[in-house]
Amino acid sequence: MENKLKVYWTKTSEQIKKFFSHVFWVVLVLGGIGIGFGVGFYYKQIKTVEMPSKMVVVEKQDIILAVDENQRLMLIDKNTGNYTIYDNVVEKQDIILAVDENQRLMLIDKNTGNYTIYDNEIGKTIFTLYARNIWGQHNPNQAPPVK
Repeated sequence: MENKLKVYWTKTSEQIKKFFSHVFWVVLVLGGIGIGFGVGFYYKQIKTVEMPSKMVVVEKQDIILAVDENQRLMLIDKNTGNYTIYDNVVEKQDIILAVDENQRLMLIDKNTGNYTIYDNEIGKTIFTLYARNIWGQHNPNQAPPVK
């Protein structure tokens, strides 16, 4: 009698182990599908976390562009007379230069996401100053005409 009971208990325990093994795999697969669905469902919300950015628009009629005696770019506010001297060197790897649909120069800081939009005349003037400086270095006897 004891032998039958032992055989019965062994078979029952094997069936229980087999059943829970199948249940484990079903739960594992369904859990993986559920996690995949959850990530897919919330991906757009997770991905589009917006960084606050500060936009500054500078119009040509509001400022005067100049170069001081140390060859630094100066932006002078016509209304207040305050000026900003750009003596710090901005490295190319720190910013993105772009032109928007209205042909305005955009400087985008890669680290903070802040960007400054310059009127198209400012971009042209900066380019002209830079080109004139380079041209003057190669042709010291001739100065380009100033408009």
